[in-house]
Parts: sequence; C-alpha cells; structure tokens
Amino acid sequence: MSEAFALALLTTAGVTIIYKKLPPKLQEFFIKYELFTEVFTLLLAYIVLGGTLTALFAASICGLMVSIMLYISKNPDQFTYLKDFAAFIKDGFLQLTTWLKNLGEKYRQRKLSYA
Repeated sequence: MSEAFALALLTTAGVTIIYKKLPPKLQEFFIKYELFTEVFTLLLAYIVLGGTLTALFAASICGLMVSIMLYISKNPDQFTYLKDFAAFIKDGFLQLTTWLKNLGEKYRQRKLSYA
C-alpha cells in the first residue's frame, strides 16, 4: 500500500507539472469540465501504470488527488492558507540551497588549502 501511495504521489506530481505547462485556455477547460478531467486522468493513470494491483491502487489514489486539486482550483478563496504554506516551503528551500552552497564553498576552500 505504501508503494501505491508513493507511486500515486509521483503520478499526481507529473500530472500537475504537465497541467501547469498547458495553455491557459486548456487549463480553464479542465477546471470547467471537472468530471471529464477526472475520468481522463484516471483512465490515463490506469493505462500508464499498468494492471498490477499496486498500480490500480495508485491510479485510484491519483484520481482522488486530482479531484481534490480540481476542487481547490475551483474554490481558491477557501484555501488561502495553501498559498502561505507554499511560500513557506519555497523560503525553506531557498534557505536550504543557500546553506548547501555555502557548505560547498567552504569544502572547496578547505580542499584548495590542502593542495
């Protein structure tokens, strides 16, 4: 079950990334025709993931997550805290990359001083 959940998260992330790259009119179409989008993504997930039991569970979970994301897209005023959370995560990643960059520079300087 944990494998199915991980597979569903990866598949949903892929669907989200592809959705963000679509033209705005097509994005609006997918939000407007919610049932079509849910059925389309569910069938696509079943086809792509295969027919194993794990893949079927993953496709089902992916379908549920797509439904949730469509609901959030249709009602953004109810989920304003998600934007705050996303900004918090972005700030955290920026701090992490800055820390890693500084750590790498210190390592290179230390390595050069030994040579």
